[in-house]
Amino acid sequence: MGILIQALPCFQGRLSEARAGAKLIAQIGGPVSALPSALEAPTDLETISLHLVIDGYEAAPSSLKDVDLVHDFLDWFPDRIGMTRIAPPQVYTYRSRKEEDWGVSGFVLIAESHITVHTFPDRSYLNVDIFSCREFDAAESLDIVKGWFGLERTESRVLERGLQYLDTTEAYTGMVRERFGLQPSKGSS
Repeated sequence: MGILIQALPCFQGRLSEARAGAKLIAQIGGPVSALPSALEAPTDLETISLHLVIDGYEAAPSSLKDVDLVHDFLDWFPDRIGMTRIAPPQVYTYRSRKEEDWGVSGFVLIAESHITVHTFPDRSYLNVDIFSCREFDAAESLDIVKGWFGLERTESRVLERGLQYLDTTEAYTGMVRERFGLQPSKGSS
């Protein structure tokens, strides 16, 4: 993979954005040769981001109390689904005013967005959110979460976010400039 794909995962595989990106990189003085040939593959992906929302029920309270289990999941999982972890997971035990609402909460920042886990051991319940601007296998991710936390039952949905993204070209230009430290050329904004 070329440097552009690694630096701009939100646009991986999106043909129209890739072509617009090549033009923009050229306009702002970037290395057009950095564009990999993989960007030429057509795709029907039209969303900017996918958000898998999981509600898990009937889990063993012992697994939901386990800070290390949540941490290890957040540390391992991004790589498993092809995401890029950019910071170590942060995991905390939370004590609520309502005694039964305590739990373990954790998140990991990924280049593509974030993954969060919130557990409620006294309710045998947890929430997991996987939000990414890179496509991933939601069914496989759900199966992994079910197995990791020993869930008997789940409810999940996949939200397609960014369907009416204001200006893909503008976003792309900003990300290219930010990631490559490029300055606008004369006559461009």
